[in-house]
Amino acid sequence: MSTSYSKELNRLAQLMWEQEAELELKPQEEKEAAPEKSSVNNAPNDVFWGKWKGRYIVVMRYISGRTTSNVKLPNIYADEADARSAALDIIRKFPEASIRYLSAKELAVYL
Repeated sequence: MSTSYSKELNRLAQLMWEQEAELELKPQEEKEAAPEKSSVNNAPNDVFWGKWKGRYIVVMRYISGRTTSNVKLPNIYADEADARSAALDIIRKFPEASIRYLSAKELAVYL
């Protein structure tokens, strides 16, 4: 179930990116391009989210090198909609990052 749910989230995120790209005007994209390049260094490689101990959690993983990965402290949300929205906001901000829904057992590895 988590795989199909993750695929659905990725598909929804892709649709949102396409819609936003169609709505934006060229001059706005040029103005925002400079700050965006500086934030690429801080972009997460993976965004994991799921339910753990009754709370919804969003975790960002940063990979620096072949064997080193750093995990930012998790963001905790009261309900699924807030967690999903936060994960999609991160993906919109950093489109090169991947997003995955993890089970509680898989999510515990990053906590």
